[in-house]
Amino acid sequence: MLLPMILWWFKSSDAYANSLDAVRADSEVRAALGDPMEPGLLVFGHIQISNTGGYAQMSYNVSGPKGKGTVYVFAYKETDHWVFKTLAVVIEDSGDKIDVLANQEADKAANEAI
Repeated sequence: MLLPMILWWFKSSDAYANSLDAVRADSEVRAALGDPMEPGLLVFGHIQISNTGGYAQMSYNVSGPKGKGTVYVFAYKETDHWVFKTLAVVIEDSGDKIDVLANQEADKAANEAI
């Protein structure tokens, strides 16, 4: 009974949901794993939240029609929003690491240049 409650708590957290949304939106991850992407059942790590602050360090698997990968997350909560310091996906078959944060910054810079 405890494991399902812990999994629910992790998967209902904003840190988990925001990281999964960012991974699903990343074009490089989509090219490597395909659409649709689904998360695995288990989440490893820990989340600590107190008032408006906290941190999250976790990893979980994602898979798509083209392959599987592991998502690595480190974020801290500041004034009720999560700031990601690490958000990367390691592709299982190739071992390639996709830096989702770097891709977001590159997309943002490209959009601002237009």
